[in-house]
Amino acid sequence: MKVNSFPFGELLKSSWEWTINNKILWIIAFFAGGGSYFMNMSFNSKDFESMQNIVPNMQKLQDNVTGLWVNSGAIYFVIGLIFVFGLLFFLLGLAMRASLIVSNKQLSVNEKYKFWYLVKAGFSSLPRLILMSIFWGIPNLILLGLGVLSMFNLQTMAGKILLGVIIVIGIAFNIYISLLRQNAYCFAVLENNTAWNSIINAAKLLNKNFWVLVVAALIQIGLGIAIGLGLLLVLIAVAIPFVILGGLLMFAIGSAGILVPLLLGSLVIVAVLAVLRGATSFFFNAFLTNVYWEIKK
Repeated sequence: MKVNSFPFGELLKSSWEWTINNKILWIIAFFAGGGSYFMNMSFNSKDFESMQNIVPNMQKLQDNVTGLWVNSGAIYFVIGLIFVFGLLFFLLGLAMRASLIVSNKQLSVNEKYKFWYLVKAGFSSLPRLILMSIFWGIPNLILLGLGVLSMFNLQTMAGKILLGVIIVIGIAFNIYISLLRQNAYCFAVLENNTAWNSIINAAKLLNKNFWVLVVAALIQIGLGIAIGLGLLLVLIAVAIPFVILGGLLMFAIGSAGILVPLLLGSLVIVAVLAVLRGATSFFFNAFLTNVYWEIKK
């Protein structure tokens, strides 16, 4: 499908209407997330020099860390706790992405949805989404391992070139995955494809509609930047009254007077961020799902 004839405007409009009219789904979207998947990596000569300095000191660092771990079992507990919570939130995010895709399907045919049915449907698709994450995670692990090994040869030009090639391949691979990811999810959730077939079908769809999906991704990035700038202005506007109140209370009763407005202001800011995360996550998910349906016609 050609980019200049693709109805981006109509899809953005319908996605916006779904977002505004289904605020309850922002709760699911909050846990699903929805930022850009693109990697932002840049390397220069100073970075290479820093990497070179790492290698000679790796043994010293290892000795210090080992000693710290031996003397403090609490570090094992903290690291394990962080890992467990990180894994749980990752799995929850995958399940809620599937829930949003199911909700988009029901909204597209004006079908009434039930909140807990959507949650349940998301978790039923979770095994396939986990398997897909493993499939496109393995190449990243291999590239990471090769990158770490190449760092031991950064003193040579060949080592630097090898690391540069690995970085370029890693960036290209992750950009490609970011373009097919939502379509792969849609094939798995909406078409009941297996994890591997979902990736293959999404890759075929991407290859046929590469520039459409590139433009869709650029629209997402552009809107994300605009929303971020708007959020900054909103947070400044929200913070001003609390700053003024804190200044007055501090002048009246001392430094303790700033604690109340600081606490209230923090709660308001967190609430604003949570609402915005849910709304934008739902909007972007709806937009990319609509793009999937359009190119699949």
